[in-house]
Amino acid sequence: MKKYLTSLFLALLFLSFRLPTSAYAAHLTVMLNPSVPAIGQKFTAEVHIATDNDAINAIEGSLSIPQNVSVDSVTTGGSVMTLWPDTPHFVVNTHTIDFLGGVQTGIAAHQDKILFSFTAHVAASGNITLSANKVVAYSDNGSGTPVAVQPFTQSISIESSTTATSSVLSDTTPPEFVTVEVGRDPSLFNNQYFLTFFAQDSGSGIAYYEVQEGSNEYVRADRYYVLLDQTRMSELRVRATDVAGNSVVKIIYSPQSSTQFVLIGGVILILLVIVFIWLQYRRKKYATL
Repeated sequence: MKKYLTSLFLALLFLSFRLPTSAYAAHLTVMLNPSVPAIGQKFTAEVHIATDNDAINAIEGSLSIPQNVSVDSVTTGGSVMTLWPDTPHFVVNTHTIDFLGGVQTGIAAHQDKILFSFTAHVAASGNITLSANKVVAYSDNGSGTPVAVQPFTQSISIESSTTATSSVLSDTTPPEFVTVEVGRDPSLFNNQYFLTFFAQDSGSGIAYYEVQEGSNEYVRADRYYVLLDQTRMSELRVRATDVAGNSVVKIIYSPQSSTQFVLIGGVILILLVIVFIWLQYRRKKYATL
């Protein structure tokens, strides 16, 4: 009996070394700077991929961003990934950062590397809950076997009293637009024309964007705005306002409206030339009488 128990113990001990200590190949972590941002304060978030017992060479998924957080930019600077079939980008409709990246040399087991980073600011009080529940990695085993990534959730409570008062009071510089463009894509907004824009603010951070189309009132927008006037005959104004109240306006003249102005100007010029010639003719005619 004693010999049987000893054999059973040794077998279980052997299996304990053979079985993996985790059902997941990797897990995500997010490092915020500052760790508890104030309302209106810009913060940086580094998204890390940490491998467990398996080496991986690719990862895809999405990171959910709460509605009270406005994403300003996403970057792959310093990332362990060198191949990006789908570069990390913020998706307004789902309020997520989607990504698909890989690296030829693979990431060895028990490594912690930067996946991507993003900058954002807190627009309102409440919980900041970042989560990633549908992330898949691919094993660096030559066949690209899908392996599970541990679901991730991280929450931080932002109170209404937590405000960036010092940076707000000292900020007198308006934001600066980096890009403002009108375009359309068959995969977005039913192929309708839309306006995309992005501004930077080195002080208190961007608070919100507004768009005015033609003579309509300004309306709030979140980096994308589907044009009401799909003929693109209306003038567009985009206004970016920071937390301190400084704002900047960018005016966009559509090609159609510009062409219309040129045509109207050309007609007016031709009419003026006709009137001038007619007046000259009249003057010469009366001079000969």
